[in-house]
Amino acid sequence: MYALFLAHLTIEKLAKALWVKNNVNNDPPKIHNIASILKRANVEISEEQRIFFLQMNDFHLEGRYPDFRDILYKTYDKIKTEEILDNVLISKQWLLNKLQ
Repeated sequence: MYALFLAHLTIEKLAKALWVKNNVNNDPPKIHNIASILKRANVEISEEQRIFFLQMNDFHLEGRYPDFRDILYKTYDKIKTEEILDNVLISKQWLLNKLQ
């Protein structure tokens, strides 16, 4: 769960970097919803990406609300976690490419 929390932070910070790049006011929104940050940054995402980024928001909660951890432990086994982390790597590279 901690790896997924850190993965969320990685994607969130890259999304906020895009927000800064695409906005005159360089203070990114004080939210953690990745899909919402990207929408506000005027970054077009596919429906598949939107769904994935919304799923990633669950892991933000894990880091800040430990009671939520038990629910996530029951939902994400090793295989699902590896799939998510693979998607995180793809998303990370996609966001980095957008920053160039």
